[in-house]
Amino acid sequence: MFLTFLRVSVSIIFFINKILLFIGKEKSIERYAWLVGSFAGFLAIFYFLIIGLHIYVIMEFGVFVLMFYGFLVKKNDSQKNPKTELVINFFIIGLLCVFMYFVFNGILTVIEFFSSVTFLLGTYYLTHTKPRLGWMLFILAHLGSTYLGFKKGEIFFGIFQIASGIIAIVGFLFPKQK
Repeated sequence: MFLTFLRVSVSIIFFINKILLFIGKEKSIERYAWLVGSFAGFLAIFYFLIIGLHIYVIMEFGVFVLMFYGFLVKKNDSQKNPKTELVINFFIIGLLCVFMYFVFNGILTVIEFFSSVTFLLGTYYLTHTKPRLGWMLFILAHLGSTYLGFKKGEIFFGIFQIASGIIAIVGFLFPKQK
């Protein structure tokens, strides 16, 4: 029952997050999108732990932090704190090093590595006002996650990965104009 709740809520909330990021021309909508995404990232940590995609647990922790960061800094882009930016950059580098460690020790498959890195970097670039690159990385990440979802028998999750991938394609083709 709890797994079903997580499966459905994570899929739907992340889908809503993508839609809000795409339509969020106003700062308030975009900030709300980041907050919704950080909530989904928090729930996803438990979901991926239960279904055994442990590298996604680490990735979702990173996504949670980055989306919450997006919520905080989208209040006023012109006042980004350089020290906070440095911490975020080191955080990303640290997570990428963890992913590399798992790859070199045979704990992580190539598809898990690929989709984890592209999700993490896609979120990073969306929070750092490089939307086309962020959406492109999300497209690639959703391809990997769709495969992994279906491989794990998580049909509902896999279908929502396809739907989120479509939103990412639209976001890439029609980026927000400043």
